[in-house]
Order: sequence, then structure tokens, then C-alpha cells
Amino acid sequence: MLVLVIYAGLVVTTSFSAGRQFLGSTLSSFLPDITIDQPQLTAAGNIYAERVTLEDTKGEWLAVQQAAIRWSPLALLVGSLDVHEIAAQQVMLARLPEATETTTEEPPASEETGLSLPFSSIELKQLQVSEVTLPAEIAGMPAQFMIDGSAAYSSTPEKITGQINITRFGEIQGSASLDVDFAPADSIFNFRAIVSEAANGLAAHVLDLQGAPSFALRMEGGGPLSDWTSSLQVDLNNARAIEGDVTLAQSGSQKTLTTNLSGELAQFLPATASSLFAGQTSWFAIATLNESYLPLSAQAKLSTGTIVLQMENDYSADGGALIAKVQAQTIEGSNRPLQFVTDGQVIGLGSFALNATASGPLENLNWDLSANASQLATQDVDLDRLLLEQKVMERRYLSS
Repeated sequence: MLVLVIYAGLVVTTSFSAGRQFLGSTLSSFLPDITIDQPQLTAAGNIYAERVTLEDTKGEWLAVQQAAIRWSPLALLVGSLDVHEIAAQQVMLARLPEATETTTEEPPASEETGLSLPFSSIELKQLQVSEVTLPAEIAGMPAQFMIDGSAAYSSTPEKITGQINITRFGEIQGSASLDVDFAPADSIFNFRAIVSEAANGLAAHVLDLQGAPSFALRMEGGGPLSDWTSSLQVDLNNARAIEGDVTLAQSGSQKTLTTNLSGELAQFLPATASSLFAGQTSWFAIATLNESYLPLSAQAKLSTGTIVLQMENDYSADGGALIAKVQAQTIEGSNRPLQFVTDGQVIGLGSFALNATASGPLENLNWDLSANASQLATQDVDLDRLLLEQKVMERRYLSS
């Protein structure tokens, strides 16, 4: 009875501007670093706020305009959380918040880490943010986005689904979407992700890539986690650049991750690297992972019309020791000249070969490197052959 009286009082109080102002001041006094302007509670249980801001010692870093939560309180009586909509007119991120000191806690025992929720079902029918604003200090360039999505969870049978779309608008446009469907009991995970952006977009600024082309990436996969597969396609400037598949298989406690990709990349790369990727490029890699997805061993091969690169490594998770090898060389008789442009100077190379190894614990690696090149030519230098050898053996010394 008391709860109903308090609820009714809040509904009546927030029907007036003065009452909303009083409730906002009261809530803000109990919530450190959070200010809520003009909160309102309706008879149906919906919650509104004119403005919500988050602050730290430097001041305001996040502001949300015209926030709303529309839901069904009566669904709680049957153990469900039914949210019709979470919406905001504008979310402005001025900067990243200051880092706070956190204490490291021991992880819970394995029997305590299972998914446990107080609801038999949870459903968010719609997430809608009309505008998200990021400053250049965070994204490398000013950017504005629109976000919409949905999510659902059911316990019988246990299933999690979600969908989100992010659309960038303004001078440079782009979009990203993700659909997820996960059944924990059967360990079946299906997903589809699509990301695209115009040339010289946000991704190019974040990765510091000058003159980056437009791109579209699509990755779609599904199946049980013990035998999972995914396809990958990447288009650059509306032309297919990379395609292939990724698979994940499990045997006992170990997992095997296999990647098989191919494409023609030279036309999209800058002059500093395009000659290395002349012709068809193929990439094949296989890695063995432990229960924590830490790679225990891996082998990979990259081949193009001009070079072959092979890598392999073995890692002991218990001892922290690594054995790694890298070999790279030009393909004999490829008749494809290698040219690199750096600082306005053209460097020509007839052929090269490189061998590198590393072994020992990660904090105390021993490694050696040998490389030789022929017909090295620049505007100022013309060498018939160049040989480089380097060996480093790390030793620890004890002082008394």
C-alpha cells in the first residue's frame, strides 16, 4: 500500500514543472557525478528526463537530451522485463571520462560464473538514439551517428538475440550492423556483421591511413562452437579485394582456428607496399588454441606474385616460452620488380631473402636475423648485394 502511495505521489508531483525540478535536484543529490533535469514518471510507469549529464573532476563529459524509457511494469509480476523503448534525442560525448583507480578482485569460482538473471525473459523492443555526437579529439574527426536496435533473452529454452544498426550521417557517410543469435545450452552461435564507409572516413582517421579507399566488410557465420564457420568479404572502392572463410573446430580442450583468404590488393595499396602484393595474394593460417583461446602453436603462409612469407610458432602457456620462425623471400623468376617510395625517393630491389628466429621466455628472448638483398638502387646508391646479420642473446645477471 505504501509503495502505491509513493508511486502515485511521484506521478502527481512530476506532472508539474516545479515538481519535476524538485525531484531532479533530489535524485542528483543522491547520485554523485550525475545530474538529472526535469525527470517525469507517468501513470503507465514510463520515465522521461529532459537532460541527463555525467561529470568527473574535469567537468561534464557526457550529456543525454530528452531521454525516455517506456516499459510494462505489470510484466514483472510474471517474471519478465518488457521494455518497449529506450530512446534519446541526442547523446553528446565531449571527451572520455577520467580513469579511476579500481581494485583487482579474485574471479569467482567456476560454478559461480554461469548466466543467472532474475527474469525468465527480457525484451528490449527498440533502442533509438537519433543523434550521437563525437568530437575530433576522440574519433580523429567530428562524427555524428544514429543508433537503433533491439535485444531479447529467454530462459526456457535459453536464448539470446540482438540486433543493432549504426548509421553515420553528414559529409562522410557510413553504416554498421550486427545481428547475433546465441543458444548457450547447445553452444550454437550465429551472427552477421556488415560495415561500410566512404573514402577517408572515420576508420581511415583512427588507423592514420592517408588516401584510404571506401570499404565494405561483410562477415557472416554460424553453427556450434565446436564446428563453427564464417565467410568474409571485403570490397574496396566498390571492387572485391578480399574473400575467404574462417573456421573454428574443437577437439577435447583444444581449438583449431583456420583462416583462408585471397584477393588482389596491389591496386588499393600505396606505392610503399603495392609491388609486394602484385598479382593474386593468398593467406592461409592455422592455429591451435587452449581453453582460454591463447594460441599454443600457429603456422601461416602469405604468398603474392612477388614474395612468399612463412611464419610458425610454438608457445608454452605454462612456462611462458616461445619458439618462432619467420622466412620471407622473393619468388625466383617472377619478373616483377620491387619498388618502394619513401620520403619522395624511389628504392628499387631485385630480390631479397629474410630469416628470423626467436626463442626463450617472453621476457628474455634470444633472437637472430639474417637478410640479404640484390640490386639495391636509389637515386644516390647502387649496390649489387647487401647482407645484414644480427644476433641477440639476452642474459640475466645477478648482483651480490
